[in-house]
Formats: sequence, structure tokens, C-alpha cells
Amino acid sequence: MSIKGVPTDAARPLADLIVAGEHTVASRGLARQQVADLTLFAFAAGESVSEERYPADTVYVCLEGTLAVTRGGEQALVPAGSCLRVKEGVGHAVSGVGGSVVKFLQVNA
Repeated sequence: MSIKGVPTDAARPLADLIVAGEHTVASRGLARQQVADLTLFAFAAGESVSEERYPADTVYVCLEGTLAVTRGGEQALVPAGSCLRVKEGVGHAVSGVGGSVVKFLQVNA
């Protein structure tokens, strides 16, 4: 798998690799292969992604803020520095808690 967009000269905070403008959702693909997809996301305050389903397990790693993952009407909170797995085929939505800015890494494998 080829990974792109990650510095090789010096370590940097992962959250610094992506920025969302006001009223936007930004994404940056780091790797897209049959084995796994790695994508950075930054949600401006109040932005979200409605329910989606993926054919593989999804791991959310929160980098900044607190990510809310809603499955079947139940919300799980993922604070910065934490991660959560959603099993393949399970519909879920993601957003920042309380309309806050949030940055996270999404891994589908």
C-alpha cells in the first residue's frame, strides 16, 4: 500500500495535515487500496456526515475535539486521543459534539 501526504522529513501532529474552512467538511486521502483506506477529515463547527455503511470495519481515531458516532439512534463519544470501531455493514453518522470543530482519521479495513 502506498501512503501519501504524510511527512517523511520530520514528525508532525496528524491533525495539522488537514484544515476545514468555515461551514465545510474537508477530507484528505492518505491511502486507498483494496486492503485499507486511510482518510483524514476536518469538520467545521456544525458540519456532519449523515448515515453511511461501509463493506469493511471502520475505525475512527479522534485527533481534535470530540467526535460523535451515532449508530441505531445511540451516540458514542470519541474524545481526542481515543478510537472507536464500527463493524462492517452497520449504518452510522458522524459529527462534532455540540457543533464543535473536530478532526479525525478514518480507517476502513
